[in-house]
Amino acid sequence: MPYLRANDYSLNVEGSYTLLQALFIINVVLPKFCFHEQLSIAGNCRMCLIEDVKSVKPIIACAINVSDGLEVFTETVKVKRAREAVLEFLLINHPLDCPICDQGGECDLQDLTLVYGGDKGRFYELKRVVINKFFGFSVKTFMNRCIHCTRCIRFASEVLGIGSLGVLGRGFLMEIGFYVEDYLDVGMAGNVVDLCPVGALTAKPYSFISRPWELRSVNYVDIFDVFLWPVVINMRGNSILRVMPVFSSRNEFEFISDKGRYVFDSIYRLRLQQVTFKLGFQKIYMSLSKSLVLLTYLFTASLRLLCLNKKKYYSSIFCLGGYLDVSELVSIVDSSFK
Repeated sequence: MPYLRANDYSLNVEGSYTLLQALFIINVVLPKFCFHEQLSIAGNCRMCLIEDVKSVKPIIACAINVSDGLEVFTETVKVKRAREAVLEFLLINHPLDCPICDQGGECDLQDLTLVYGGDKGRFYELKRVVINKFFGFSVKTFMNRCIHCTRCIRFASEVLGIGSLGVLGRGFLMEIGFYVEDYLDVGMAGNVVDLCPVGALTAKPYSFISRPWELRSVNYVDIFDVFLWPVVINMRGNSILRVMPVFSSRNEFEFISDKGRYVFDSIYRLRLQQVTFKLGFQKIYMSLSKSLVLLTYLFTASLRLLCLNKKKYYSSIFCLGGYLDVSELVSIVDSSFK
């Protein structure tokens, strides 16, 4: 195993570990925007800069593997100035949307700017404006806030298999978008909201609903996942506001499906409120509770008529529709001909 020395600590780690992962073993958590355990390494946010004894310039810890005899430092003056400069560049075009941003209170850019950022800015020009993109039916975009960490691009390419999402333009005109007209229509697209370290990608059902400090968390499992993957249900009072994956101490998480993420909407929004009965050319509107009483009466009357006509006793009646799968239809047919 390679021998690593970091901040006067010595340790032996596997050679496949990056410096960022190795430093976490000795409880040294480096700031990062683009790195994620489940995605490939990009190394473009430059926040995880550390100082190497053998290098004149700082090196990025997320893209360099551990090698034997490496000696690094994470809290020197050079490292602190480099992180402050990186944050200053990231904040040049970032709007001051924190009071109205859904990511407020759990934004990585907020937290890292508070710890590593400077107390003044030197940018007096006009900020650029980027047109919002359509990422999907559950993802709301504010592309002015994007810091180009490319997490969403790597997730779309490596996990969803969508290669049309990428970086457009260069320099001041750089932005995230689709090369062709497309959107994230796969059943795991909601994970880009959790991946985004800023408020560029937010959840449409949770838009302007609540703040993180108003919520209480309840640990649960994703009942729509075959492995019953653990999730966290955020509630305010007795109302479920969102379902999120479980974050680790390194701010990492496993991806969950959109079905388990947004199924709670059926409790409040996607409910059948009114039933329409058609009698000839006339439509009768009725509430759900009254319609259930009427359907129960109609089914009971139908069973009695069947028993009188066939001189047999039937204990059940079947309703066929588009929401029944093939196995259920086969079982109904088999049971009716016995």
